[in-house]
Amino acid sequence: MELNDFAWRVLSSCELGTKLEAPSHLTDLLPSQTFDIPTQPGRPAHLALDKWKSSPKVPFPTQSELHDPRNVAKLLHFFANHELLALELMALALLRFSDAPSAFRMGVAKTMLDEQRHLQSYIGKMNEQGIKFGDLPVNDFFWSQCGGMKSPMDYVSRMSLTFEQANLDFASYFRDVLVSIGDSETAQLLQSVLDDEIGHVKHGLTWFRRWKPEEKSDWQAFCEALGGEINPSRAKGAVFSVDSRQKVGLTPDFIDSLKIYSQSKGSLPRLSFFNSDAEEQIRLGFSSPVTLAPHLLAARDDLSSVMMFVLNQDDLLLLPRELPRRFLLTLRDCGFALPEIQQARLDAQNIQANCARRRFRSVTPWAVTPWTRNLERSRVVLSDRLQTDDLPFRELYSKATALDVLKKVLGSIPLDDRLVDKEVLGVVVADPQQFEKVMETLHSSGQHRSFLAKKPWSASGRHRLAGDISPLSWAEQPPSVRRWFEKAWQRDECPIVQPLFDRVFDVSVQGRVDEDALGSKVLVHGFTRVLNMPNGQYAGTCVGRLLSGLDQNHLRFWHSQPSGGRGTIDTVLRHFALEAGQAIAEMGFRGAFGIDSFVFKKKDGQLALYPLVEINPRFTMGRVALGLEKRMAPGRMGLWLHVPFAWLAKLKTNSFVELCERWQKDMPLETYTKSGGTLILSGLLETTPAEQAERVWSCFVVGSELNEVLRRLGVEDFFAQRLEDESR
Repeated sequence: MELNDFAWRVLSSCELGTKLEAPSHLTDLLPSQTFDIPTQPGRPAHLALDKWKSSPKVPFPTQSELHDPRNVAKLLHFFANHELLALELMALALLRFSDAPSAFRMGVAKTMLDEQRHLQSYIGKMNEQGIKFGDLPVNDFFWSQCGGMKSPMDYVSRMSLTFEQANLDFASYFRDVLVSIGDSETAQLLQSVLDDEIGHVKHGLTWFRRWKPEEKSDWQAFCEALGGEINPSRAKGAVFSVDSRQKVGLTPDFIDSLKIYSQSKGSLPRLSFFNSDAEEQIRLGFSSPVTLAPHLLAARDDLSSVMMFVLNQDDLLLLPRELPRRFLLTLRDCGFALPEIQQARLDAQNIQANCARRRFRSVTPWAVTPWTRNLERSRVVLSDRLQTDDLPFRELYSKATALDVLKKVLGSIPLDDRLVDKEVLGVVVADPQQFEKVMETLHSSGQHRSFLAKKPWSASGRHRLAGDISPLSWAEQPPSVRRWFEKAWQRDECPIVQPLFDRVFDVSVQGRVDEDALGSKVLVHGFTRVLNMPNGQYAGTCVGRLLSGLDQNHLRFWHSQPSGGRGTIDTVLRHFALEAGQAIAEMGFRGAFGIDSFVFKKKDGQLALYPLVEINPRFTMGRVALGLEKRMAPGRMGLWLHVPFAWLAKLKTNSFVELCERWQKDMPLETYTKSGGTLILSGLLETTPAEQAERVWSCFVVGSELNEVLRRLGVEDFFAQRLEDESR
């Protein structure tokens, strides 16, 4: 049979059986014969591409659902649709590009014979479970993306190097999943498909290299050939099979470039950026980003990329620095899905310009502030935003709001001796007379020796003051104390004064306020344990076995459950988080938030919980740590550590790079992959590039016990007071 006759039969026939008839011998002696090529392939009525246009999409079965053989049949139905579309598009290529080299055309025909065989195998397996081809909706995606191909180069770029290359990943992933659930027969079918697909992609690569500009690399030529109509993300699946691509013959540069490439595959992306100056902006009352001190600006840029761990691969993250390739490859090897990354200055004008140049589904900053609200003028919808017109930013971010919520909730629940006494909660101090009254109350209680004053918009250990509790008059207080309070009052920053508690360990709860039909819905994502340095500066977060290293007394307290059914400490914290979320929801807030709390030791040695120190109406480091935890093996402890520049001298090292290399040598990264998913078993993972860090560098260390990890890092002394408390 002539190639064009074979192609015409496959493309135009409305009978599936006719499409699947394989000729015994093919020739290409009459390539110039012409056909009236249809705009859509011929199909039987139940497989017609326009039949399912208005039908709801049927999702891919999840891994757990594949234990049911009928769901395996549904999976194969998806694959069968892809095979049929590929078969028809290959027929279209033969008819449209009759002047292409005969060797190329014969290679396409050989691929078609494989696709016929694959499709027949899928249909046979589906029929065994009572599902016929066409019982589920089919789509025309491949046709819509490739039907307009204008040259053989278009064909090999779109079909061979994009959609067939992606099938290397899908076949590998589902083969492994099916092996893991004991379906070796279907797994073997997918292995045979994978073997053929490697040959198909190799055929396309061979001709792609013949036709591409000689001076262009494979990767450059591939991206240019797609022309923006399809982006390279379509050339890979949920997992990334390096081995299959190596068998194809793709270059290491091509494989690495594709591995770290990310862009939305069709849906509009979210635009994200790290505006960590939110509290400072609110404190100063500015409607635009503040000018940070050089060391704070450097620290912001050092940490800007941590937003990757709370985003999806369809999102766009603006970063002030281009991230090193080796850093991104390591993250991909550990199973992280990377968002699209674009280098840009993180100033209001530049971000506004990005919104004007490109359409976005929403804008999701690290924190909602007055200037992020201005982005709505660019006709984008903020996914994390204030709904009201009043924009009560100062109230939303104020620690006084958290104090009000704390007092309200404590007053609405039964007495619980595990919780902080109401008499020693913080007080908003607005003048010298109130300060004297607070000092007198705290002194009379006899429970504490020192106080801590915090400005309502303080963050990261800044804008706070510690002093001695004494019944002295305001005039008799130390001059440094008076000056600090007077400056705060002049700026309309009434500090919150509370005892300086003997803190044992800190816990945060991560949540989110979503919009629903009733107005708002508060969700709790999880718990993290916070490590702060003695000066109150944030140093790290523990996830997984977050109580690791605590003694039995602390564990008993955490799991204690008094009479009355009020639940364990984590249940209590969840209740406070839900109440805090509801409070900011009523102000109009929607988005990610976190609450901070801590366990402290009373004067009599008993433990108690201070359940709500502050509400952070933004993404938090704890939320990032939960994103890291997703790639950690179950039953392990993960420490996300922030290493400040000052530690380098203490650790007798000259740079963050040197420190990273030392720690990685002591704690090499170990991962394992099962059913396509990669998890970290132990060791150290860079979460920001050491070579770019100026003021702070972060890493994620996975182990079994917190104290052992800190000892191996050589930083246990930096938390000496806190660890000493925990070991008592």
